[in-house]
Amino acid sequence: MENQVRFNMRRSENNPTCLEWFFLVLNKDKREIPRIKTGVYNLFRPIIEEYKSYEGVLENKWRYDLIHFDSEAGIDSGWKSKIFQKMLKDNELYSRVKDQDGLEKYISELDKKL
Repeated sequence: MENQVRFNMRRSENNPTCLEWFFLVLNKDKREIPRIKTGVYNLFRPIIEEYKSYEGVLENKWRYDLIHFDSEAGIDSGWKSKIFQKMLKDNELYSRVKDQDGLEKYISELDKKL
């Protein structure tokens, strides 16, 4: 696996004028994650509602950080390059009933695929 940011969005159920965004940062360097998160928050400001985020370390020492929020911000076509060079749309990235357990399972399955 290589350093990457996966994302998905859908119409927010809580805030109908917003999109609900999911960003999953997968990175070996813990110092790079805050820079990426800052880029996401700056680009999608104002954040209308922020949901519980998760971070951790997988068995293979990869760090992950999930950012999840609603935003009304309009974005231009080059927005991905403003955050990270390796951005991947992932339709499987969404809220899960078990939250943390579901996220860990999703990331572990993702790691096996890559």
